[in-house]
Order: sequence, then structure tokens, then C-alpha cells
Amino acid sequence: MAIVLAFNQNMEPAQSLEQFRCQSQELLMNVEPCMDVVLPLVKDSSLKTNLQCRYDSLLSLAFDVGVDCFLSSQIPSLLSRSASKSEIKNAFLSLPAFEADLRPDLVVQLRQYRMPLLSRRAFEYELFCGVVSFAINISGRGRYSFEPYVLDPFFRFLMSAAR
Repeated sequence: MAIVLAFNQNMEPAQSLEQFRCQSQELLMNVEPCMDVVLPLVKDSSLKTNLQCRYDSLLSLAFDVGVDCFLSSQIPSLLSRSASKSEIKNAFLSLPAFEADLRPDLVVQLRQYRMPLLSRRAFEYELFCGVVSFAINISGRGRYSFEPYVLDPFFRFLMSAAR
């Protein structure tokens, strides 16, 4: 969800926790057709580590390019065999990014902390490898913001505890 929203310039930041929940629910309904396509690829993959990160990255990818484009790409066949990381990375980077521009506020944050400004496909590939680049931070007032992952130690702690 963080990657999808980081590149979605049309959705206004939520002003309340309830509005954020509604936006989250709407996004889940929109990505539902992609879920059925992505889940078997993750379950049947020869790659068995970082399953949640792999699922999230593939879901973001399939949602952005569309199910048909995703299924006709090299990615499903690469995941069914023991493909190298470079093959998988090249397959990610070869797909077009339809929502390709980061939110301006996130660009400022990434530059401020000297984090790389990668393409959407590169961020999705990093997530596929288990590198979480963004966190959605919900403040006490219910507003959400995107933050580079390194700036949110509480979120990092929760992620490491979940593994």
C-alpha cells in the first residue's frame, strides 16, 4: 500500500484516521483482481524467503501495469524456476511504470536523508528482495504521511518482531 500511495499523485492525504481507513479499503477493492493472480506465484515460487515482501511488491507491480501485462511478462515464469536475482531484477525493470512519479513531499524527505530516488520498478524490486523503503506513518491526529523507512525506528522494530 505504501508504494502504491507513494506514487499516487491523485489521492489527497487523509485528514482523519477514518478517511485513511476508507482510502485503504478502496485500494484493497481495486487491487483485488491482482491478488488472485499474485498469490499462487508467491506460494509456488522456488524462492521461500520474505514471502510477505514478495507478495506486496508483486501486487504493486501487477496493480500498476495491469493483470494482463503482468501475466504476459517474464516474471511468472522466472518465479516458477530458480531464476537469478539479476534475471528477476531485469524483468521488473523492463515493465513500464504508469504511475511513475513520487509524491513531491516524499522526494524532499528522501533527498534530505540522502536516500536514493529510485524508479517505481526499482522500489518494487527492492521490496521483493526484502528491503522496505517506505512506511506510512499515522500521527495521533489521524493524518498519514510517507516516511523513508530508516526514519521510523518503531515501524522497523515491529517489522523485525513480526518475522
